[in-house]
Amino acid sequence: MNQTENHNITLESLKGKIDIAIITATDLETKNLHSKLSPVQGYSNILKIYHEKNTYYIGVFEQYTICHVQCSGMGSTQAGASSVTTSQVIAHWNPKVLIMIGIAFGINSNEQNIGDILIAEAITGYNYVKLNKGKETHRGKDIPSTDNILRKIKEIKGT
Repeated sequence: MNQTENHNITLESLKGKIDIAIITATDLETKNLHSKLSPVQGYSNILKIYHEKNTYYIGVFEQYTICHVQCSGMGSTQAGASSVTTSQVIAHWNPKVLIMIGIAFGINSNEQNIGDILIAEAITGYNYVKLNKGKETHRGKDIPSTDNILRKIKEIKGT
């Protein structure tokens, strides 16, 4: 679905009604995501909402109402990057689930395949690394994932 629809629906009228917020970093990720979304009932296209510095797209995937935003910058800490965008999505939409889709720096093609779902035990900001004589020193805190999701994944895997 490439089409989007501007309208006078407000962010406030949809707050708390978003099942899943999805964040992308690249145009290709956005294009592929939008091709899988259907319009919200009563509309002919994906909804487009401008709020502050972001453009949000609202659509439906199966039974879930999806809010999508693409980061306006690469990386994690500069303006428009993933951590800033994530904070804005949580504050503005209060989604039940937040997912960032993408290539995960192409992690390891021998261990992961396109379409695999990677769940982090913790998140480490790559901008907080000092490189000195070829040695990396991490200078930030790891942010752990919630116990709930890790526990569920272990139950599914049977470990």
